[in-house]
Amino acid sequence: MDLDIIDDLVGGTTSRNNEPQPVSKSIRFANYAVDKLVYVVWILILIGIDEWFIPENTVSQENFSLFGGLNLFLFPILYYASMEAIFGQTLGKMVTKTKVVMHYGDDVTFGYAFLRSLVRLVPFYQFSVLLGGDGRGWHDAWTQTMVVQKNQPVQNDFV
Repeated sequence: MDLDIIDDLVGGTTSRNNEPQPVSKSIRFANYAVDKLVYVVWILILIGIDEWFIPENTVSQENFSLFGGLNLFLFPILYYASMEAIFGQTLGKMVTKTKVVMHYGDDVTFGYAFLRSLVRLVPFYQFSVLLGGDGRGWHDAWTQTMVVQKNQPVQNDFV
């Protein structure tokens, strides 16, 4: 029996051809590079603010280390989680015209975006994208998300 006839009868799709397809590893690397550049710019801004506004000898080395450490740790989590939850994209993904979606094409929620960000703290997670067969990293696989082309048509069969 032809699958198109079944699709017409049930009002959906019986094949998985309309599922979103993950983008290539090279696009993922471009996303990563742009987002790391954003991170470096953020750190340079913080250093500039520190040098410009805080007079010498008023902040101890321990306080700066705590401040710097919190920013080094928190900025990536907040950056990725908020950007992916609100826009479905980070600045790197905007440049490459890609976005984060749930495995079957739904928009990613803040909870899943936050979990993706936490998984990025796992040591060597970056290599999981490069070594994974389909270009999906641990932060994708463990949260059932993927990065797809923004203009890719996505049909959600679960609505």
